[in-house]
Amino acid sequence: MARLELIIVFALLFEVGNSQEVLYRFYHPDQDVTLPCGIQNQPPQCSRMSWLYSRDPSQTLTEASRGKIKEKSLRADRLSLDSDCSLVIKHITAEDVGFYTCRLEQQLEFDVNVYLSLLTVSQLPADSDQTRNSEVTLECSLLRYNDGRLCQPNGLRWLDETGTEVTEGVQKFSRGTDCVSHLKVKNQSGDNRKFTCQFVQMNKVEIQADYPPDLTDPDPGSNPDPGSNPDPGSNPGLDFDAKQTFIIVGVLVGVMFLLVVMAAVLIKYKKRAKVTEDVQTPSQQPNEPESDLTYVTLSHSEQQKSFRKKVRDLKCFKSQI
Repeated sequence: MARLELIIVFALLFEVGNSQEVLYRFYHPDQDVTLPCGIQNQPPQCSRMSWLYSRDPSQTLTEASRGKIKEKSLRADRLSLDSDCSLVIKHITAEDVGFYTCRLEQQLEFDVNVYLSLLTVSQLPADSDQTRNSEVTLECSLLRYNDGRLCQPNGLRWLDETGTEVTEGVQKFSRGTDCVSHLKVKNQSGDNRKFTCQFVQMNKVEIQADYPPDLTDPDPGSNPDPGSNPDPGSNPGLDFDAKQTFIIVGVLVGVMFLLVVMAAVLIKYKKRAKVTEDVQTPSQQPNEPESDLTYVTLSHSEQQKSFRKKVRDLKCFKSQI
């Protein structure tokens, strides 16, 4: 009986010790990503959840506690929590690469651990001034959590536009724990070639990126299932560019509508002001000539006085005769 109890205890300890969940997520720069915090057989309890982050094992930061993002976090403006306690990161950059842990209070056995990696493809700045038929160097980098792990020899590979692996002009090396691969190609005028960098793990393509970026991909967006093989030529950054375009168009339409309304109000105001001015201004006859006539007003009483004086003078004259 004691032996059976001991076996049960060891079985429970083994189950608890392996209840932690480890996830690997691969993304492209500028994506909006969601890191899950689903505790198995546990309903969401965000008020009891915390999100921890570390770029390397030397330091661990608390990004969220008791269901709220820490205000002191340097990334507080880009971080938020979903209704199921998942951590949402807007427009991820190299500073978001690292190891994330969703923890239920101090119960480490229920931790959900997420390794976030970033794949970038670019042309080296040193090759920005190109001449015809010169060589250019493309760089593919997988930025990873700095835990000292070495890169797999065949982790990164290049493909041409036909899907054939390119081996000539390829150089692979590590930059810390980041995996880097350089590809030297001829820079020819009118060259429409496209190259794809893939990260392969256990014979499975985890993520890929094109150079130059594919701007005509009909199905852009993030890779919701990092374990699946993404479609060749996908460009997850296009979803964000499309949103930006819609926002800009909306703003322009709004500005144009506002200008039309302002113009209509201004025209209506000018018409109303003109009508008011016409009513207040007295009508004149500009072509009517001025009269030079002088009008004399004769008083009737003065005429009577003059007549009486003449009669009086006449009587005086007769008396003198």
